[in-house]
Amino acid sequence: MSGDRMNKKLIISKTILFVLIVSFIIAFQKIFGIENTLIGVTVITATLMLLEEDLTVSPFEYFIYFMGINLLLGVLAFVASLNLWLGIVVNFIAMFIIGFLFCYDLKSNLYIPFGLQYLFMLSMPILQNQLVGRLGSLVFGAAFIVVIQLIFNKHRLTKASNKIVESILKKISNKIQLITDKNLDIDIDIDSEIEKEIRQIKKLIYSKKKDGFYLTEGGRINLGIVSLLESINLSINDLKNDYEENNLEEVLQYLNNKIKRLYEYRESVEELNVIKKEIKENLSCKSYNNNLSEKKILINLDILCDYFVQLYNLENQNYIDKTNPVPFEFNAMNVLKRNFTANSLKFSYAFRLGICVSISIFIMDYFKIHEAKWMAYTVFSIVQPYSEHSKIKSLQRLKGTVIGGIIFIVLFSIFKNPIIRSVIVIGTGYIDGYNTTYDKKMICVTISALGTAAVTASIGSVLGYRILFVLLGLLVALMANKFILPYTLKDSTEDLMCMSDSIMDKLIEESKMYISKRNNKYTIENLFIIFSLIEDKLNLNKLHKHIKDYEQHLKNKKKVITNIYEMYIWAENDKILSNKFKEMLTKISNNNELNYWGNTSINKS
Repeated sequence: MSGDRMNKKLIISKTILFVLIVSFIIAFQKIFGIENTLIGVTVITATLMLLEEDLTVSPFEYFIYFMGINLLLGVLAFVASLNLWLGIVVNFIAMFIIGFLFCYDLKSNLYIPFGLQYLFMLSMPILQNQLVGRLGSLVFGAAFIVVIQLIFNKHRLTKASNKIVESILKKISNKIQLITDKNLDIDIDIDSEIEKEIRQIKKLIYSKKKDGFYLTEGGRINLGIVSLLESINLSINDLKNDYEENNLEEVLQYLNNKIKRLYEYRESVEELNVIKKEIKENLSCKSYNNNLSEKKILINLDILCDYFVQLYNLENQNYIDKTNPVPFEFNAMNVLKRNFTANSLKFSYAFRLGICVSISIFIMDYFKIHEAKWMAYTVFSIVQPYSEHSKIKSLQRLKGTVIGGIIFIVLFSIFKNPIIRSVIVIGTGYIDGYNTTYDKKMICVTISALGTAAVTASIGSVLGYRILFVLLGLLVALMANKFILPYTLKDSTEDLMCMSDSIMDKLIEESKMYISKRNNKYTIENLFIIFSLIEDKLNLNKLHKHIKDYEQHLKNKKKVITNIYEMYIWAENDKILSNKFKEMLTKISNNNELNYWGNTSINKS
């Protein structure tokens, strides 16, 4: 029954989304003219993709940024259409900009809507008197992206954080109960679920940054909360080694009582202060010489009470303290300069993309074959940041094109009526919304593209052109990925491992600096989240089997960085003496210990 409800809910949501998208494109065409219809398609594509990011902390800056990019691409597309030979250079520059700015090492790429937008503008050139209308449509597109962000993402971090923190507290409580009941089989599942939720929050916090560096105050507090919950969850596993069975049950019951009350009263300042008082009394009247795991859990619960109070009293979740300037390492221009080398992911992809697309567009314009645009679309689709992905997508695209072509021939041979054919084209667009694999998407895209082209040509000729130019596009893209600055998943993994080493060294350095100056909290918090993003990307690369000791090495580094960040939270909340924090950092620097716990000083105030 629940499965049927889910299917019904999915169909309703997909249908509503499809109707809204079609309505938006029709309205866009009415306002900006038929020559700008496809820009409407890319605007809605970019809007939906960018909903994964939270851009609401700086809406005006993002509007200026997207407007600037859109207008630049609009002008370049117009200039490229004026002269065949000039177009080679201009198209290379445009695609290089798109590839370089919107291809990322650690988060989802955004080059698809902007690249398609440029290709659509090239395939539908305009006259000089239509330029203002086109640029106006591009400005509207930038404004629309930001408005939708403000409507749907304004309070996304707050809502998602509350929901996930609530879920983690429940899972930790359930885990403690399972251990108490001696049912240990589900521990690993709970740990992986908690880790997944924590990664989700870290990504949301990281995406909602000002100037690419400053975290919101609400984001900072929630980062501290989920980090402490992660530590508490892992420390519970160690309790089994610190206590005998009888004593363990008593400790677990005490901890579970506190966690349940935190879950229930995390928005009650009075009750949180009561819980905090009880924890501090327990810490002061009991010796923990042989039970460091329990002591660590209690200290973290104590700090959690403070964080929940801070969050409750916070009037502006998006408040940002910009007292200290953005460090050189995080400066946007410096980040771009650092990536402007032939062996970086951004540069290699952008250069490869620029070369291939400019060649494809030149062929289309030189031979004056409008259908050659399918070659450019294929090249844009198959030239991927990672060489391995290109090979996979090329096979899927070819498979989807052939199957889609056969279905197109059969349907359009049977149905000659233009209205029925239009229904088929629209229907495949609707069905495409349910597809999750690239080859199935290509079946629908092929039917739609051929159906649209068949309005002015025979079905046999459009299919022939489609297969010919898809094959040419595949050939160009695969050759480029092999010979023009190839970048593989192995290259990515090695770069990310080097990056993680640098992050750990920098985190130790900044933590030592924090002890004396206490003015670099944003740097430490950024480094902590970036390591988590590196870890995610490395796991996605699925190449750890090809790198010796990769898996264990990453686990060791994660343990070190988690410990450092936990000690940073303790230092920030006066739960550890500065000399002990410094001692721990020195031992880690000398690689003598991965998990050090010195004597702590619980704040008595």
